[in-house]
Amino acid sequence: MFMKIALESQNGKRVQGANGSAAQAETPSFRHPTDGQTTEKEGVIIEPYDRTEALDRSERGVVGVAKALLLRVRTRRPFGSFNQLGTEAQYRDFLASTFFQNLDWLRGISILLVLFHHVPPLGESIFRTLQMNGRYGVALFFSISGFLICSLLLREERKNGRINLIHFYIRRSLRLFPLYYAVLFVYVLLVFVFGQFSPENQSLFKQRFISHLFYFSNLTTVLATGPFFFSWSLAVEEQFYLFFSQFMRWFNRRHLTLLLAGALFSKILIFNAGWISEDDPNLIWRIVFSYREPILMGVLLAFALNAKQGFWVFKSFLSRPVILGLTGLTTVAMLLTIQFSHYTALTSQLLYLLMTVSIGGCAIRPNVPVLGNRLLNHIGKISYGIYLLHVLVIIAVKTRISVEPWTVFCLSATGVVILESLVYRYFEYPILKYKSKFSKT
Repeated sequence: MFMKIALESQNGKRVQGANGSAAQAETPSFRHPTDGQTTEKEGVIIEPYDRTEALDRSERGVVGVAKALLLRVRTRRPFGSFNQLGTEAQYRDFLASTFFQNLDWLRGISILLVLFHHVPPLGESIFRTLQMNGRYGVALFFSISGFLICSLLLREERKNGRINLIHFYIRRSLRLFPLYYAVLFVYVLLVFVFGQFSPENQSLFKQRFISHLFYFSNLTTVLATGPFFFSWSLAVEEQFYLFFSQFMRWFNRRHLTLLLAGALFSKILIFNAGWISEDDPNLIWRIVFSYREPILMGVLLAFALNAKQGFWVFKSFLSRPVILGLTGLTTVAMLLTIQFSHYTALTSQLLYLLMTVSIGGCAIRPNVPVLGNRLLNHIGKISYGIYLLHVLVIIAVKTRISVEPWTVFCLSATGVVILESLVYRYFEYPILKYKSKFSKT
């Protein structure tokens, strides 16, 4: 039995049914009651869309329906990806930020690593490896400093059209010099007035006093010896502040990025090829390669995140909590298990890279739940003073109380945090308030 069917052909003419009678052709409707509504089912977003919008009359039929559904149904992006409009707003917020709270937590970790490195040696264990690698807490400091200083200078330039170097140097001087020279004066009293330390260490301090006074102790052949030995890392940072800020004025951003990347890779190549060693006595080479790779990595990270495309790439990659977590866990695993040979080794470079990626992840993510420890954030906030004072506290604990490593570490950490909290409140903070007069970012 045949049903009477009347369809409209492509040329608009009627087609008669089997019994010869004509029927008015009716165009089949592809509309659905949910058109114009937004629904979601099983992870698929169904946006308001008319199924017939994109169909030509010639395409209506089974194939046409399939095309319409393909046009109508849009799936979500993979987990961890980002919406472009949302990321645009996040990018603007990032450029407006001059304070990254999550980095205080990383500073707290880095200073505790340094303090752990300087207490008496532990017995053979996994913690002994961590203690030996505690010196790489300084590398984390370097990478954070490179990122922060470059980011703040870029924000000042974006806001004001230029960088005021005079104000920059004044701000850095107010932050660094008062406590630095106060602690150096304490060491002068201990050596020259009270005759503390061994005769050999007193001699080393006297020989290097000028280098401590003018921030070039990093150019001496043996760094980690003598009273006030830790000033070498502060000299590295001070030289970086001095010269990098000038480079920001002399070079455009693209040329400066290429210059820094070239300096980074050339040092890695030259030192790992064995052409120059870290202990090379040649002063010229020590001056040329006095910069540290983690600082350059931090600066390059700042340039990358300052560019919209770079921010999108990092955001899409590090917006996945599992990626940021794995980066941190890999860094910890390396510190616990690998005995690094020297600062410029390839394994060390990998460690610096992981540290820098972690810094980027913490900088672009406003909320990182595991970084919410208030004590650790406070330790990071006062980490500069802890770095300057921790050796004096360790010496006092070893001399007056105990030389057992864990006892020294726990008592020294507690003592120096309390001491520096008081120093920061009553000595540093009143001076730091004057920084606002020289800041326009």
